[in-house]
Amino acid sequence: MRNFPKVDIIMPLYNPNDWVFEAIDSVLNQTYSNWHFYIVDDFTPQLSDTLAKVKSFCKTNPKLTFIQLVENQGPHNALNVGTLAGTGDFLTFIDQDDAWDYGRLEKSMNLLIKNP
Repeated sequence: MRNFPKVDIIMPLYNPNDWVFEAIDSVLNQTYSNWHFYIVDDFTPQLSDTLAKVKSFCKTNPKLTFIQLVENQGPHNALNVGTLAGTGDFLTFIDQDDAWDYGRLEKSMNLLIKNP
């Protein structure tokens, strides 16, 4: 069986609203399956219901890791922290208000594998 490269997916998070669940679902529903998703909260000042749900959901899925920063330093820092936490062969990012098309990651990885 062929070993497929692992992809680390990083999402910086700050004061999330319900759009974040569409972003998370779009990653979970990808056809390419060798990935790990790091959700990095950039010290959201108040624990909202949305943030609590994201944290709780991450605890129930082994492909998700929630990282809570102790100081707000901006999305660039959250991306760097997520990048350093990862162990994958490739790295990609998604914003908290974005959503990936079905099969996006598989198409990208096929292109990278065919054209190293």
